[in-house]
Amino acid sequence: MRRRNDGDRAVGPAETANPAGRSGSVLVIVTILVALLVLGGYTFSEFMVVETQAAAAFGRETQAKALADSGVELAAAILSDRTDLDPQSLYNNPDRFQGITIRNATSPRARGLVSLVAGLESDASGSQPRFGMINESSRINLNRLTRMGLDNAQARQLLMGLPLMTEDTADAILDFLDDDSTPRELGCEDEYYGQFGMTARNGPLETLDELLLVRGVTPDLLYGEDVNRNGVLDPNENDGEQSPPFDNADGVLFPGWAQFLTLYSVETNTQADGTAKIDINMNALGELYDLLEPVLGQEVAAYVVAYRSQGPYDPSQQNTNPAGGNTMASNTAGGGNSGRNMAGGGGGPPGGGGGRGAGGAGGAGGRGSGGPGGGGAPPGGGGGGGAPPGGGGGGGSQTINPSSPNSATTVNPSLPSGGTRTTPSQGSGGATTTTAQQVGGAAGGGGGGAGLGGGGGGVITYSQRTGATQVGGQPAGQSTQGSINSMRNTAVRAATTAANAVFSAQGQVTRAGIDLTAGAKVQLNSLYDLIGTQVQVNINGTQTVLDSPLTADASAMREYLPTILDAVSTNTARTISGRININDARRETLLAIPGMTEQMAEQIVSIQASLKGAGDGSLDLLTPGWLYIHKVVDLPTLSALDPYVTTKGDVWRVFSVGHFAEGGGTARVEAVIDSTQTPAQVVFTRDLSGLGAPYSPQLLSGTSAAP
Repeated sequence: MRRRNDGDRAVGPAETANPAGRSGSVLVIVTILVALLVLGGYTFSEFMVVETQAAAAFGRETQAKALADSGVELAAAILSDRTDLDPQSLYNNPDRFQGITIRNATSPRARGLVSLVAGLESDASGSQPRFGMINESSRINLNRLTRMGLDNAQARQLLMGLPLMTEDTADAILDFLDDDSTPRELGCEDEYYGQFGMTARNGPLETLDELLLVRGVTPDLLYGEDVNRNGVLDPNENDGEQSPPFDNADGVLFPGWAQFLTLYSVETNTQADGTAKIDINMNALGELYDLLEPVLGQEVAAYVVAYRSQGPYDPSQQNTNPAGGNTMASNTAGGGNSGRNMAGGGGGPPGGGGGRGAGGAGGAGGRGSGGPGGGGAPPGGGGGGGAPPGGGGGGGSQTINPSSPNSATTVNPSLPSGGTRTTPSQGSGGATTTTAQQVGGAAGGGGGGAGLGGGGGGVITYSQRTGATQVGGQPAGQSTQGSINSMRNTAVRAATTAANAVFSAQGQVTRAGIDLTAGAKVQLNSLYDLIGTQVQVNINGTQTVLDSPLTADASAMREYLPTILDAVSTNTARTISGRININDARRETLLAIPGMTEQMAEQIVSIQASLKGAGDGSLDLLTPGWLYIHKVVDLPTLSALDPYVTTKGDVWRVFSVGHFAEGGGTARVEAVIDSTQTPAQVVFTRDLSGLGAPYSPQLLSGTSAAP
């Protein structure tokens, strides 16, 4: 019998069952928890890495924005220094405006750069940008269109050069801008905009985006295919309808109207040193000579005052009839002087004033529509009375031959010996008048005309009845004929003689032997009017025909035009707005110049690039005279274009791109800088960074030529 060991014990049924309650469940739970913790830690780590990268990217974008802002300030600083400012060096200058180091660092990734980038206007394919600024004067100033004195059809035509522009949209834009509420032929005013709870601006725009409110203007027309506004034809901008924007896939970048328009174009009208330009149309010719002579020399100064005092000389229009014709150089007693309003009175055709003679009487006023009889020219006698409706004859005067060209002598002129005292039914000539003192060789005073348009013929007369002043034979009443220019010249002569009366009372005013006492008779509309002309003037008692020292020779014009146009102007305003810069303007912009033809615009665009690429071409680009030098226009056309064109401009648009040498952050800022002020002021700024990176880092840093 087996003996049971006391150490043994019996095993019950419960103890022999499967011990499932003590399996590795805790271990599994722990493993899961650890996995979750690891995953959470990994996720947190990933989040932190992403946040770190985002913070770093945000920091680099902020730095890039600061770099772009620095580029704007750099451009403003460059424009503020006018002592060495060459506009052509601002157009496309990679050495100066590409990859400028703002923050230096040993690591290329940390090196902060800025580039000033713009579209290359001459590249229709938009294949590459340029590094420089945009002259706002190369665009059409919308805010000036309705203030140019053009009629509705002319103003509309200025906008028709824009691509895809229609006549009704052009009229709608002009109606939106003008200061009235009357719709143009194809335009609209508040009767259209009232449907949308708004009114027409009827005044200057503040931003070009306001054009989107105008009937017919869409974003596609205003901004074109260049949706990121980088001036480059990107792949998505040339793939038809595969991706926005929906374009025509023609391989040509349509930049939109915004690239042809501006609200800011202004240029300073001062000399290079900032002093005011000489007003070539100033009244006091003696003072004008004194201002011109130190700057332009005696020859030019003498010719300018001679031209202003006598007007241009055209031998083909001179009549040699000694009894009252137009011969300006006639030395025959009683010779006429009616063709030009020269010394000898204001006799208009067909009645001639007295020519130079030893006491000869002036010619009688002929029968004409208000042409007054001319006064006797020094040393001529009294003028004869004109037949109605001609004016009365002029009075006599004395001549003074000064011992030196600059001497001034007080003279008591003879009393008027001719003319009539009448009170016409129309016109104010012939009213009770008192002839003012005439000085040294000025024309004699004339009597009042009989009938419509009759006028006085003296240098200056004062009406006791009306208090009005008559000058140089011009009628004091309303004229029924004549252009705006003749009316303006009449007013200029009146103001000139009135201003010179004070000086005349003190004595004769002469410069370079030319008697300037009578003041100016013509006003220059353009400085180009002086080129290649002649003038006949009495110098020290001798009638002399002067050739202009400003010849029409191309090589000579290259030399003298920059000097003259810098010193002298026909406009006395400190700044001039709205003129178009012919050096940089696109063809479409050039067509907005009044008087510009398509042929002329094509020639200008073709010559622009060659002049900018030529070493000596920059001298031509200094003045609009290159239009004549390169045979685009003749001198009369150049004079007509002169009020609307320029080669300058002092407001600039910049697209400043802040970036890094190895990429990793880009910002772009658009700004408009006005350098007519000192220092230059930023007048408009807009952040374009949201439109995406416009260029590759390699292009911006100069390591690649492709965008």
